[in-house]
Amino acid sequence: MVVNFKQIATDFHTDPKSDVNLVEWISSISASLQPMLKNAGIQFKLELPPYALIVNTYPSRLAQVVTNLVSNAIKHAFPKMHSQAEKVITIRLSGDATNYALEIADNGIGMDEDTKAHILDPFFTTDRKSGGMGLGMSIVHNLVTGSLNGRLVINSEQNKGTKVSVYFAGK
Repeated sequence: MVVNFKQIATDFHTDPKSDVNLVEWISSISASLQPMLKNAGIQFKLELPPYALIVNTYPSRLAQVVTNLVSNAIKHAFPKMHSQAEKVITIRLSGDATNYALEIADNGIGMDEDTKAHILDPFFTTDRKSGGMGLGMSIVHNLVTGSLNGRLVINSEQNKGTKVSVYFAGK
């Protein structure tokens, strides 16, 4: 855990803000996530605009947000004891350079009310037995609302899946 915190702190200070074409960037990030999804038997869908969406952001921090959200969906949305014919995680990007949204949605088991109420609390986990530390969503929240200057909205319904939306308003 200490190593993870040190890496996050290092990335935070060495991640320069830069112009990023989010359409190309998300395609690249999704390619790196494909092996995890394939091993879990999950389909990955990208819904990206047909135009370049260039924003000024911190790419490593945003990559950590996307990776944590997809990893959480893989780990929690489709537990082994729950059989589901089609497992899907979708990344959607919409908007323009001044107002854009990034959504990561799954069609998994969703969250109960207690989980939704505590999902952003540091060290809250539903998977302590398997080594879950409960930091993924807390880190996502801190990155989104801190240095990325965004807003996080989580919608989830049991047996219908979860959608995490990240909204950004540029200057």
